[in-house]
Amino acid sequence: MLGDALGRRPDSVYLNLAMARSHYQSGDARSAGRFFQVVRQRAPILASRYSYIEDASADGGVVRAGAPGAADPLIWAADFD
Repeated sequence: MLGDALGRRPDSVYLNLAMARSHYQSGDARSAGRFFQVVRQRAPILASRYSYIEDASADGGVVRAGAPGAADPLIWAADFD
C-alpha cells in the first residue's frame, strides 16, 4: 500500500519516512537509509527527530539497546534478593 502511494509521490517526505521506519523496524537498515535520505534532504528538521534510522544504516543495521524504535525495551539488571 505504501509502495503504491510512493510510486505516485516518490518525493513525499511523509511516505518516505513511513517506508524508512517500516524497513528499520523489520531490520533492513540499508533500505531504511535509502528512504530516509529523501526525508533528510527535504525536511532536515523532521529528519533530526528520527536520526536513529540514519545511525542504524550507517552502523550496518546495528541497533543499540534502548535506542528509540528498538524492538525490545532496555532492561537493566537488578539484584532482587
